[in-house]
Amino acid sequence: QFEPPQPKNSIYMAPSKNSVGVLLLQTDRKKKTIKPNPAFRSLNIVYTPSVDVTDGDGDAGASDSLKVVDPNGTGVSFQPYGSFEKEELL
Repeated sequence: QFEPPQPKNSIYMAPSKNSVGVLLLQTDRKKKTIKPNPAFRSLNIVYTPSVDVTDGDGDAGASDSLKVVDPNGTGVSFQPYGSFEKEELL
């Protein structure tokens, strides 16, 4: 076994058994509120689609960005690499 045993009262979340996931640990202080870092305004994830994604005119990933907001109000966006590359070249 390559990892230590999972701690008690923890949850491991992963898309599949063969991928990296996140281990969620329960804190000892349940009543303490979480203060989000004010410097962290958004999380922008650039990815390479597993399938060649194009929009109607053949441009890769131009309209496939997904933007959501987490419960703390932090914006999270997923953007295909092709679309990101176009923005960076401007």
